[in-house]
Parts: sequence; structure tokens; C-alpha cells
Amino acid sequence: MDVQGIIAPAVVAALVSGGVSIGAAIINNRYARSMHHERLNADADLAEKKYRYERALADWKRKTDVAEEVLAGFYKARAIFSSARHPLSRGDEGASRKRVDGEAPEQTSRRNAVFAPLERLNKEVNFLTELTSIRYRFSALFGAEGDKPFSEIISAYNEVQHATYALLDESRSGSEQRELRLEEAIWGMGDDDKITKAINNAVSTIENLCRPILLSQPE
Repeated sequence: MDVQGIIAPAVVAALVSGGVSIGAAIINNRYARSMHHERLNADADLAEKKYRYERALADWKRKTDVAEEVLAGFYKARAIFSSARHPLSRGDEGASRKRVDGEAPEQTSRRNAVFAPLERLNKEVNFLTELTSIRYRFSALFGAEGDKPFSEIISAYNEVQHATYALLDESRSGSEQRELRLEEAIWGMGDDDKITKAINNAVSTIENLCRPILLSQPE
């Protein structure tokens, strides 16, 4: 019997089998490494997307909180000015002003009526101060355009205050035409009232800046 003739094919078969096994192991190893690399990349992409979403959500939440506070505040401020500048006074409204010695009853009544709108505004001055104190935080989040509406609220209050004290001081009120302008600033009479228009424009600007944030959410 030719032993070598029997062994040789077996050795070849063993070598071929071993080569196939090694090749398969190499392929499997490469495949496993490729899958692991892809999985790592996928996990990294997912982590980055999650980070970007959470950051966008936090920014949106911060803007939303400020937008809700400011928008509601401007709606209230508009209502405050509208109510305060109503031309009719009630009861002892305006009586908190500093009296002038020797006032006649008709002077007292007139001056109280003049002072009443400012008195009403002064009752809300803490709210108006808190609202305008947000202006810089709001501008930082929504841009420089967001500063002007706050200035309009401050200017409206200052204009009513200036007109009130000018009209109470008869020596400063001046001509009849000037007195009429001061009265318009105090009571907001007529469709062309500048203070009402300025406040309405301020509210409109705030709405335009806030509503897109309030009506959206990061995806």
C-alpha cells in the first residue's frame, strides 16, 4: 500500500480546510470590526444629535419663558395706560397730589382731575418698573429691535408725568394751544393720540418678536 499516496491528499485537504477556516476568521474579524466601527459612528451621531436637540430645546425654553412674560406684560401695560388715561375721575381720585395753599374748591376739583391719570399710573409703577427691567435680557435673546418697545413704555409714562405737572403749574402751562396739547397727553383724547399709537406699536413689535418662538418647538 502506498502510504504516501494516502497521506498526501489528506494533508492537502487539511491545509485547504485550515486555509478556509483562517480566511473565514479573517473575514469575520474584519466584518465584526466594520460593524463595530459603524455602530460607534452611529452612537456618536446619535449622541451629537441628542446634544444639539437638548441645547436647542433649552434655548427655546429660555426664550419661551421670557417671551410669555414680556408679551403678557405689554398687554397689561397697554390696558393700564388705557384705563389710567380715561378722562373721567371718580370720588377722591387725584387727592394724593401735593396741595397748593389757598386753593379754591373749583381749583381743587380741576387739579385733582388733572392729577388722576398720573395717580392711577403711579399705582402700577412697580409693575411697569419690573416690566422695563427685563429690556436688556429680552434684547439679548431677541435682538436690538426688542429694546425700543420698552423705551416707548417709559416715554409714555414720562410724557404723562411731565404734562400733569406742567398743567398743575399754571405758570408753566402757557398758551391755550399748549394747554390743549398737555391735556391730550394726560387724557389721550382723539383718534390721533400719540401715546396710544406709540404703545400699540410697541405691543405690535413685541408680538412680532415673540409669537414665532411661542408657536414653534425644536424638532
